[in-house]
Amino acid sequence: MRFTGFTFGAAAMVHLAAAHYTFSGLLIDDKLVGEEWQYVRRHDRGYMPTFREEAATSDDFRCNKGAGSGADTDVYTVKPGDKVGLRQAFAADGIRHPGPAQVYLSLAPGSVKEYDGSGEWIKVSQDLACKAGLSAKDLQTDGWCVWDENNISFVVPENIPEGEYLVRAEHIALHGAHEGRAEFYYACAQVKVMGSTGTSLPGDKVLIPGVYGVDDEAINFSIWGGKDTYPYLPGPKVAPGGTIRGSADGSSAETATVPVGESGSSENEPPAGESEIPVPTSTKGTAAETTSAAPAPSVPAGEGGSDESVTTSAAPVPSVPVEEGGSDKSVTASTTATKGTETPRPVCNSRNRRRRHSL
Repeated sequence: MRFTGFTFGAAAMVHLAAAHYTFSGLLIDDKLVGEEWQYVRRHDRGYMPTFREEAATSDDFRCNKGAGSGADTDVYTVKPGDKVGLRQAFAADGIRHPGPAQVYLSLAPGSVKEYDGSGEWIKVSQDLACKAGLSAKDLQTDGWCVWDENNISFVVPENIPEGEYLVRAEHIALHGAHEGRAEFYYACAQVKVMGSTGTSLPGDKVLIPGVYGVDDEAINFSIWGGKDTYPYLPGPKVAPGGTIRGSADGSSAETATVPVGESGSSENEPPAGESEIPVPTSTKGTAAETTSAAPAPSVPAGEGGSDESVTTSAAPVPSVPVEEGGSDKSVTASTTATKGTETPRPVCNSRNRRRRHSL
């Protein structure tokens, strides 16, 4: 059989799109509204990821390259309690990279169509691990809440101000994070919130870029070498009124709402029914205290033909305060290290992108 260059090129594109992704559709209560890119800002990056250096410094990290304005994007009106999601573009056949997902909101000072996202952002949703009895293999594959799902969603909180917002859905793929090559997939929708009662944005505020630093442990965490927990929250705590799905060790797949306190703030408590492993916040690379570590495996650097190896840091065994009423009580989370027979997948660079997606 004779294959043309077009045939090979098309096949490669389909294969690549199955692993890489972006978001183009707006879901309301799990139903697509309008057309692709009607309410989501179209960008110029296609389904290719961003890496940590650009994430830390570039304005493109807000809504992606070429999406600094939403003049050609419509605005959809939502109300508190609505489930709002950003759906994958192209095949929309599900996220197939391991890692957490989160949703950020930024209130436009006027029309969101003219807003560049340079103001403050809050996190309103966090998806972690959702598989009970999470193993090292699960952490590397389908143990994450958003694995095989084709959207990242949140529920509009009651306690935010009315107005027009950028909704930024983001997934961080960790398969290359041991080499400093975590992959960021994200896009922004434009919505108008009506019927809410807040007078100011609740919770911790961040700027984008600036939400992650290149040395943050949450985005440099190695999922290889036998680790079976992800003891971080990337970026800020989830704001009061927002939600957390899953847990550090997958023991709970429930979705819990962060309580709204009298002062408009709250502790970032883990979901009810979760194991005693807390989920500390990683801000500017601050991680949980460690008491011991598993051996550090040597893993391939992922550069084609190179004999060099990269030594990855081992899974920390966190002993962190339980954030309940200022208690000094701490809980130690134990991790069981396997012999580290797993070989990390190569990161998505120009030399090995096609090779990795053929695995």
